[in-house]
Amino acid sequence: MTNSDIAIDKTKILFCDDNPDDVELMKLELDLAKLNYTSLLVEEKEEFTKALGDFNPDIILCDYTMPSFNGMDAFKILKEQNRPIPFIVVTGTINEELALDFLNGGVDDFILKSSYKRIPNALQKAIEKRKTEQLTKETQANLKAIFDNTSEGFILMDENDLIKSFNSKAAELVFQIEEKKLEEGKNFYDFIGATERLLIQNKIARTLSGLTIYHNQSYLQKSGKTIWFNFSIDFITVDKNKKGSCISLRDTTQLKINEEKLLKANRMLSFIGEINLMM
Repeated sequence: MTNSDIAIDKTKILFCDDNPDDVELMKLELDLAKLNYTSLLVEEKEEFTKALGDFNPDIILCDYTMPSFNGMDAFKILKEQNRPIPFIVVTGTINEELALDFLNGGVDDFILKSSYKRIPNALQKAIEKRKTEQLTKETQANLKAIFDNTSEGFILMDENDLIKSFNSKAAELVFQIEEKKLEEGKNFYDFIGATERLLIQNKIARTLSGLTIYHNQSYLQKSGKTIWFNFSIDFITVDKNKKGSCISLRDTTQLKINEEKLLKANRMLSFIGEINLMM
């Protein structure tokens, strides 16, 4: 293993503290835990801001009280830059109200200076937590991209038929049918006609047995054009309990047109065949 390989694996810790002796005590605990790390110490606001970009730390251990600025000020700078870096506050004393302010504000942890032995475990826990959060965000973003760019429309509803989510294709297709814009939090049936409401409610009731219901329906637009849609309805269940339903829909107008053309062509061929038999 080369030196560069070792460096890549090291955890980069940014210490923000005006007391080098305290930092050395924290490093001692990290060394005893055999944590592979590299570190940088800053104590001024300008140094801290610069280190966020130049040093690009994996985690920050910040003293709460310093002459030029405090730990909450440092955390605000981090939030303003929208940097998902774990942030642990180190303080000499703390009361319950201040601890709640830290945690409610999004700080990962706080450590009393009398409890430095907690640092290695708290540090690794905070890093793993942020990695999991980042992975979850990336997964959700990927799923949302797929959800929004599919050629099929999807509308997710809760058990009270309130719209929880929908993709852009669903909004486009519903607008073609009813000329209404879908809205999250609204009742799904506010966006369809009374006849369709009774029809879909009946079909949803039939899915209670676990069946997936498919439905084809034509609509006459104000322009006079007839459009066709195919619907399917599935229940969303968690631990065998109904938690809502998913309606998927797609425009089948061109498919219907092609089917009609094929039917006419077959009829014409049949007619020609009958004439040929008569000759």
